[in-house]
Amino acid sequence: MVFLLNKKEYGPYEGVCYYASSPIFSSDSESFAYTALEEKDGGWYLFLNEEKIGPYDIMYDLLFSPDSKNFAYVVQRGSEHFVVFNKQEGNSYETITDLAFSSDSRHIAYMARKNNNWFAVLDGEQQKKYDDKCYWNRTGPIFSPDSKSFAYCVKRDNNYFVVMDGKEKGPYDFISSIGFSADSKNFFYKATKGERSFVVLNGAEIGDRIERFVLSPNSKNFAYSFVAHNYMKNSTESFVVLSGEKGESYNHKGLIFSLTFSPDSKRLVYVVEEGFDYTCVANGEKGKTYLMINKITFSPNSEHLAYVAENRGEYKPFVVLDGKEMDLRYDYIFTDLVFTPDNKFLYYGALIGNELWWIVENVE
Repeated sequence: MVFLLNKKEYGPYEGVCYYASSPIFSSDSESFAYTALEEKDGGWYLFLNEEKIGPYDIMYDLLFSPDSKNFAYVVQRGSEHFVVFNKQEGNSYETITDLAFSSDSRHIAYMARKNNNWFAVLDGEQQKKYDDKCYWNRTGPIFSPDSKSFAYCVKRDNNYFVVMDGKEKGPYDFISSIGFSADSKNFFYKATKGERSFVVLNGAEIGDRIERFVLSPNSKNFAYSFVAHNYMKNSTESFVVLSGEKGESYNHKGLIFSLTFSPDSKRLVYVVEEGFDYTCVANGEKGKTYLMINKITFSPNSEHLAYVAENRGEYKPFVVLDGKEMDLRYDYIFTDLVFTPDNKFLYYGALIGNELWWIVENVE
């Protein structure tokens, strides 16, 4: 088997490999890695640049550190799981999940299970034991952007707890997500207790029946969507609260999606479901209604807004840029919308018939 990258061949590797994973690349683009199952011995191998490592029974969670200087992954040998960090195997556990590096690349963490107990492992050191971990998306372990704080979600005696820097916060009936602000000064999570669903921001409970929550990039504002059900009238009222101020009410059976602040924190955008259609709302102003809206994206300077939309009966996605529909229709848009750093162009990948196209729109 030969791996081809930028017209350069890596290999050949002995044996016939199949079920190869998609390659991952380091942030400096100097290294790549992928795994493949070899037919000869039935083992999984890691291909790290020109090196072949293995075999193992299972290999997963390949991860380069943000500075590209460290590489880690999880392997299984028999009933034991290990984290391999810079080619050194760590302690063995029954299960390992959620491998993560800190932003400064100096710390590594994951969740592990042993003797029916779950715990976080930080830089090889086992943390406090609990009955279980949280399985909902975005429940850790995570690091703050400045890499000084570390948090995760766990379960004990059917109660949920958030643990940040070794201190428990709880108990709650459920926790669905945790996060830090971009400046690392704020910590928040969404929790449920009894009939209340709220966000805890720096220890203070905010709102009730909250569906989605977002902090602005400058950490000075926050927004959340609220849903109130009137069971007598079989109706639903939804609205967005921006820094404590309630916005327009939407009476429908749907929800509010994609709460997004602009990079300069001055604009708030979200998508409202109205019946079976969707509308993009930017700073309180509603746009045109579409069958579908997704991939909302701001330019780096916050002056331009783009998203993918689709008209009912047409079923051909297209791009809406600053409220204007672009001319081309596609069979599928398979990448995110990305603005260039100079804010002059918007590019994305699209399918036209059986052909894959790279589309570049002139923003100005």
